[in-house]
Amino acid sequence: SFSLFLFSSIPESHFFQPRIIIKMLSFSRPLLSSLLRSSSASLPATLSGFNRSFSSSVPPATQFEVTPENKEILQQTIPAVASAGVTFTKYFYNRMFTALPCLRNVFNQTNQAIGKQPTKLFATVAEAAVSCVEGREFDEAMAENICHKHCALNIQGNQYGIVGEHLLGTISECLTNDEKVLGAWGELYGELAKKLIDMEENLYQEVESREGGWRGMREFELVKREAVADGIARLRFEPVDGGKVCNFKNGQYTTVWAQPEGWKNRQPRHYTLAAPGDDKGFMITVRKQGLMSDYLHSTPLGTKLDLSAPFGSFDMRNLEELWLRDPTVPVVFLSAGVGITPVLSMLEAVKESPLGPVLWLHASTRGANHPYRTRLQDIAKQNNWLTRRVWYEFPQPEDSENPPNTDENLMKFHFEGRMDLQKVEDLVNFGDSRVLYYLCGPPEWMEVMQQALGERGVGKERMLYESF
Repeated sequence: SFSLFLFSSIPESHFFQPRIIIKMLSFSRPLLSSLLRSSSASLPATLSGFNRSFSSSVPPATQFEVTPENKEILQQTIPAVASAGVTFTKYFYNRMFTALPCLRNVFNQTNQAIGKQPTKLFATVAEAAVSCVEGREFDEAMAENICHKHCALNIQGNQYGIVGEHLLGTISECLTNDEKVLGAWGELYGELAKKLIDMEENLYQEVESREGGWRGMREFELVKREAVADGIARLRFEPVDGGKVCNFKNGQYTTVWAQPEGWKNRQPRHYTLAAPGDDKGFMITVRKQGLMSDYLHSTPLGTKLDLSAPFGSFDMRNLEELWLRDPTVPVVFLSAGVGITPVLSMLEAVKESPLGPVLWLHASTRGANHPYRTRLQDIAKQNNWLTRRVWYEFPQPEDSENPPNTDENLMKFHFEGRMDLQKVEDLVNFGDSRVLYYLCGPPEWMEVMQQALGERGVGKERMLYESF
């Protein structure tokens, strides 16, 4: 059971590979005790090369290469790290923030408080270690998502040395200070850092090279705010310097930075960019729920805030590639609440040159909380390739009021209760291995939908999703 958390943090395709499970479980309690008692290492000596060794000039590796001896040590010690789980990564963050309180201005403190960020770190380290031991490539999708988030937060290559120092410091203080164990995990982290630094530098350069692009943060002014549903507003920002803003891929996000009076730390938050966009400014949709969103709903027009350039790996590349191969293949968009924003952005792009049929499934509490409903109805009215179905958990009497002879596709909503894929089995062939599914919504809803799709034979590789 002590390795269960590790298994929950890595791709499902690796869950039931007997060789890796047997190797993990063969790590004995006596050996673990020995590791925890070991006191022969000199931590500063192990860490002495960290800041020097990470350079973006090193090409990204598709497979982590460590020495055979270090690979064996990783294989033996993965369960020790797994048994510590999120407790290990929480200790790491507390250690790092205590040494460098300024880093609290970079990390989302809400995610820290609820354990979301420590879980992400643990999943990344676990995937790196297991892929190395198995001799396979590191999960590229995971790497790309990490790099986009890092660029949105303006993470720099030299900061990886800081993380490496505190990661090995945590291993030393929580698990073992054995020099060989620290060396093995240090080499693995070095390989991971080299890969991510190089990928991130490429992303920075690509966005900066676009017309209206930039690196780091840029000052914007809040020039417009309008309600699109109860508790949900669309905000427009324009750059203070009067210059253009770069284009973005539908589904990507910007990062808003703020530290109003009374806030202990400056805080970043990611918000999907609304489409269609223009070169004069950015629009985002914000639900009033949380520290930053409450502030954005109440701060006066004219407020100046820093924004990061557009980043995000939740985009339409897979769909474009699919339709180039077979334009008849349907795509399914699933959204809940304000998660409608990125998939609506994608739909706005699709309608310019539609190919295959699109099924949109959306869930909301009631009509008053359903943003952009009229826009979706208008697109459906003008395009017969779009089919929409909507669930309201608590529909109100006015939600059932439709004009006489309203086409089913244009109704305000279709089903009462929570989203149930059984209701639309006549509209999509879940067994069709070509179909792609795009999901965006609250974490709990996403988990339920991924499980429901999996029960219908949809593989993880066909589910594309964004989680903030």
